[in-house]
Amino acid sequence: MKKLLGVLMLLFVTSAAAAWDTIPDRRFPAVLSVGDSISLHYLSELSTRLIGKYTVSHIAANARSSNYVRAHIDGVWTRGYTPDIILLNCGIHDLTLVNGMLQVSLYDYEINLRQIVTKVHNLSWHPKLIWVRTTPVSDTMQKYRLNSDVILYNATADRVMQELGVPIIDVYTPMAGNINKLTIDGVHPNEAGERIIAATITARIGEIMAQ
Repeated sequence: MKKLLGVLMLLFVTSAAAAWDTIPDRRFPAVLSVGDSISLHYLSELSTRLIGKYTVSHIAANARSSNYVRAHIDGVWTRGYTPDIILLNCGIHDLTLVNGMLQVSLYDYEINLRQIVTKVHNLSWHPKLIWVRTTPVSDTMQKYRLNSDVILYNATADRVMQELGVPIIDVYTPMAGNINKLTIDGVHPNEAGERIIAATITARIGEIMAQ
């Protein structure tokens, strides 16, 4: 929790994005992370691993569900800010149960993802969009999320991204099978989980951008 609070204090809010470095070093390609609280947990570790290669920023908000991302991805989050790469994830809020109902149905999730990809592809400077899969959840530690739903939502996102030519970073697989030991609450990564996720993203970004 202290580490997360430190990350939040270091976020520099502008009209466009919350920069990890208060003044992004544009000598390096700029990465804008669009994600929920999970991405904020591993932001510091990812930024450290990418020093000297990329400048990592995060939006000034929790991206929450695909509904919220769809509404904002081509608005205030990118207005006046032109990242070279948009690192995108949404899903954990979509599959959260509210009064026994999924916050965003699987059907609507797919529609939202297609619209989000279209909006990013229509941005005038044509950033590289990279999709990050949703991490697993612990059925024994979480009351309002099921890992079976994570699998279903990831499968839908995989299909959409593959169809639309968006590269994917799989952070689900390296976290699966040991989720209780790699999270603080069955969903948010602890320091060990942050290192695994950040290392996976770092390696995969290098592969994608080298293609």
